[in-house]
Amino acid sequence: MRKFLILFFFLTASVVGNTQVLTNSGTDFWFAFPETFDENRAVYWLNITSNTAASGTVSIPGGTFSQSFSVTKGQITRVMLNSNDAWIRGSDVQRTKAIHVTSNNDVVVFAVTYHTARHEAALVLPTPSLGTRYRVMSHKSEIKSGQLYESEFTIVAAGDTAVVEITPKGNIAPTRNVNTSYTVTIPPNSVYQAQARNSWDDLTGTLLESKNGESFAVYSGNVWSTVVCSPNSDPLLEGMFPVNTWGKDYFAIPTPTINKDYIRIMADKDSTKIYKDGVFQQTIQAGQFWDETITAVHNYTSNNPIAVAHFLVTGSNNGCAPTTATDPSMIMLNATEQMFLDSITFFAVDTSAITKHFVHVITKTADTNVMYIDSVRLTKFNTFTQNTNYSYKSITTSPGYHRLETTGCRFIAYSMGIGNAVSYGYATGVSLVNLENAITYSNFVDGSDTICKGDTVKFKSILRGSPLSFFWDMGDGFTDTVKNPIHSYSKTGEYYIKAIITYECLSDTLRDTLYVPPSPIIDLGPDTILCNKDTLRFKANTRYFETLWSTGSKDSLMSIVNSGTYSVKVSNFCGADYDTIVVDSLLPDTVFVGVDTIMCKGVPFEIDITAINNSTYLWNDSATVPKKVITQAGTYWGQVQNFCGIMRDTIVVLSDTIPDIDLGADTTLCIGQTQFLNAYFSRSKYKWQDGNRSAFQRISAPGGKIWVQVSNLCGAMVDSITINYDYPLNIDLGRDSIICLGDEIFLDPITNGASCIWHNGSTDTTFSIFKRGQYWVEASNVCGKYSDTVNFVDEQTPRINLPEDQLKCDGDTVLLNAVYSRASYQWNTGATSSSIVVNSPGYYQVQTTNLCGFDRDSLIVIYDKPLIVDLGPDTLLCDQGSFVKSVFFPNNPTYLWNTGHNAPSINIGRGGKFVVSVTNRCGTYSDAIQVGKYYTPRPKLRADTLLCSGEILPVSMGLTDLQMQGVFPTWENGSHARSRAITKSGKYWVHAQNVCGEGSDSAEYNFNNLPYFGLNDTMFCYGEVLQYDFSEYQFRYYWDKEIAEGDYFEIDKPGDKLLWIIDSIGCLGIERFSVVLCPNPLYAPNAFSPNSDGVNEAFRLFRMGTYDFNLTIVNEWNETVFSAEDITQGWNGKKNNIEIECPIGAYIWRATYKDVNDHQIRIETGEVMLIR
Repeated sequence: MRKFLILFFFLTASVVGNTQVLTNSGTDFWFAFPETFDENRAVYWLNITSNTAASGTVSIPGGTFSQSFSVTKGQITRVMLNSNDAWIRGSDVQRTKAIHVTSNNDVVVFAVTYHTARHEAALVLPTPSLGTRYRVMSHKSEIKSGQLYESEFTIVAAGDTAVVEITPKGNIAPTRNVNTSYTVTIPPNSVYQAQARNSWDDLTGTLLESKNGESFAVYSGNVWSTVVCSPNSDPLLEGMFPVNTWGKDYFAIPTPTINKDYIRIMADKDSTKIYKDGVFQQTIQAGQFWDETITAVHNYTSNNPIAVAHFLVTGSNNGCAPTTATDPSMIMLNATEQMFLDSITFFAVDTSAITKHFVHVITKTADTNVMYIDSVRLTKFNTFTQNTNYSYKSITTSPGYHRLETTGCRFIAYSMGIGNAVSYGYATGVSLVNLENAITYSNFVDGSDTICKGDTVKFKSILRGSPLSFFWDMGDGFTDTVKNPIHSYSKTGEYYIKAIITYECLSDTLRDTLYVPPSPIIDLGPDTILCNKDTLRFKANTRYFETLWSTGSKDSLMSIVNSGTYSVKVSNFCGADYDTIVVDSLLPDTVFVGVDTIMCKGVPFEIDITAINNSTYLWNDSATVPKKVITQAGTYWGQVQNFCGIMRDTIVVLSDTIPDIDLGADTTLCIGQTQFLNAYFSRSKYKWQDGNRSAFQRISAPGGKIWVQVSNLCGAMVDSITINYDYPLNIDLGRDSIICLGDEIFLDPITNGASCIWHNGSTDTTFSIFKRGQYWVEASNVCGKYSDTVNFVDEQTPRINLPEDQLKCDGDTVLLNAVYSRASYQWNTGATSSSIVVNSPGYYQVQTTNLCGFDRDSLIVIYDKPLIVDLGPDTLLCDQGSFVKSVFFPNNPTYLWNTGHNAPSINIGRGGKFVVSVTNRCGTYSDAIQVGKYYTPRPKLRADTLLCSGEILPVSMGLTDLQMQGVFPTWENGSHARSRAITKSGKYWVHAQNVCGEGSDSAEYNFNNLPYFGLNDTMFCYGEVLQYDFSEYQFRYYWDKEIAEGDYFEIDKPGDKLLWIIDSIGCLGIERFSVVLCPNPLYAPNAFSPNSDGVNEAFRLFRMGTYDFNLTIVNEWNETVFSAEDITQGWNGKKNNIEIECPIGAYIWRATYKDVNDHQIRIETGEVMLIR
């Protein structure tokens, strides 16, 4: 059986053939927001833009959020996300918060988060641009105001479950340790988030590798970070580029108006050398970074692929930065090797806090005159002094949509914005071509990547566009110039492959290594005796093989822990070999004197290190026996020497006794004091009554009985102490007060058991008083002495006397006084003063109270008030009749009318002005009324009438202005208007009334409906005629107002149509409708077989109503094989339909033509398969 070698090579290609240049424009995206300072208080949204019209959906499949969107060419659509749906919190956690964007056409997506001047934005990468291996770019964690703000990253599964191995370059909270790899399985729609554990942890350099081959997205940054300067912070967020897209050449341009930025460069391989402007700076290892601040343009290069991050610094007014008008932001730079963008649509963030927007453009110097932004050509580029082949320009832009494009050899660009303590930054667009490896090869026979001597190898390379030429060096002296050469190696060995591919704008040199191994030959050597854990090794004639031991191990080395027979098979795909060895016995390889220990005084023990025969022994005291008795503390070592070598071990022996402790005597403390208890004894364990395990205990209130048990290897002891607490006293005899004659007052200062002494020498805890005087007490306990004093005076019950009842005019006042010594007052008015001033009628009462009792008194106050005389509004009299007008007031005032009457009432039977005057204690008051005359209404409507629908008939009640005075009309529809505008058929009536009477009238008005057929929009096919016949209706007709008249009409052309219809009374109806043509698609077969069987012998296109037709068919080399100007003419599979048969395969056709109806040029393309 033929065996094939598992091929070794330095690089593995993931894309072959004519590779599409991958950018940030696409139709499918997966993304997630890492945690930010403002958490769910922040606003989260996506800005979506496109160079064409597009529509799609933004969803969070693991939740409920889903929203459709549409984008107009050159515009921006903002999709707001629910903050709780987008926000992720925690470390080493998974959340179903992956954000998925899909679109029917290519779009560009930017993620934005903002809250009160904390702002960041990131470019979102489409799914085809994602990779399987990343390193994290982040920034240091830091503590502000006692809170840790972490370096962090998120991993987003791109539709399928991703199994990712993580090797962190810093400790990850809560339990993941630096440089200790672990694996996470991230289901579809899920996000994994990791954050640094400590302030000194920076996750930059963390390696993320797919273990199941599924690609995933990575977004990283910092929750809230300062950069270089202080004090302000901002969230950092940026999408990571797959490692295989990293380059070795980058340009960095400082932020305009700031001119101070921070650069961080990260390595993926060991021994990576960093150069700045061609000058060596430092060598770093895989996962490490080198950084610096810059104030000028620089060119960074390396011997290995690197990632470069550009950070905007913290705005500062302390001299670190030139202004506060900026804040931290992070941009991942695109390598010069990725300069493949010919056009890109991007978005300058439009939040109001950003006051300045810039874009940096980098292109080849030769192409600076063909670079455009928003269709305006850019000028005045700056040439890089480090490499004059490239130039750059910094442009001030406005917020919103922009488009960059070139007709030259591509460009790179970055967008950024700054404001007061706020900023953003990201690449406007990126190219993500696989730069890691560009050559693949396979066994021509079975397609595997294993090559043995004499096998035929098929080579392929990654292409970045349309190459002009190829040159291959096979490493064995042979060369080739085809796209995918085939070659065979006649000898085993290592071959260095080189491919030079020339494009219009660049030349690529690709390298790889191919190893053709021999069939393996191995040798385990003779049978032997080994020491424990010695390693079996074999010799082989090749370094590429698989190993299988008789134990099942596949390691190249075998560690032996048991004697016996061992065999091994060594194989590769070019052959296999076997060998066997016998291990007769194993000898010990160590000596053990025991673990360090403690011995109690008077208790010796023995150490035995007896080994195999022919062993010699040596102890630290020069003894040469295998056993030793230990009787005292010290450091001891024992040594054994035999076939396996010299083996030595050491033990430390300490001595100890049973614990002896004393917590002290019981005691009483004052609240707030503490007692420090020391139970320390060497090498002991402790257990207090509250579970405390330390040697010391500080006791505070409430105290109690405290005990501790102290134990060590030699024994245990328990001791206890009782600690009681006194509290500071709050002695209070009350406020100074009054004692009424004959009363007794009891004083209790509440001393809680403390000793007392009163002013008179009494030691009781309470005291009774019967007379005026000063009284004091002093109480004492462990917390101190406390005292209080109180004074008493004597008093008697109040006596008061208010005046008799009062009669006043409105506005007069009465002073009421109830003053009495040491008294309080409560009036029925709510007043509490000793006296009040009364200015309104009523009943007044006061109660005067002191500690000894109370007294009450009261009176009534009556008031006459100024009068308000109101005869009411002016009124009306009808043709005949009269009415009575009256005014009445209390307290018997006098009345006088201008008619001479002096009663409160008068009978009015005529028109005119009537005046009355009323007099009381406060004055004379008058009013007047005017009496007018009205008529009973008698309405008269227009006669019954017939009108056309849509006309308006004005109708009034038919009354003069004099007859309308005071009239209130009511129509049948509830309206109260004086007239109506009638627009529909019906019976109409009006009822009119005033104070004198009422009247009604009615009429009937009818409206004929406008003639109407309800003609709908319709469709007819090419060559058809639409017929309309209305002869059965007694109407007059006019088509398109004046084109035709009559009840029959034909339509043979599409368009908007108009029909006028007039009925017998002249009512006009108008119909509007549209006539359109049936769809008339171009039909093209997808295959034909010109094999002379009479079926599908030719390929042609089919469509009606076509002229100016042209058809062109090309092969895969874009060569024209057939063309025609007649749609009925077909292609028979031969070049130009002559004698040369075209090969089987796919061909591209392109047709242009005009339609006989709209005469517009149409262009259609397709693919047809030629089969024989």
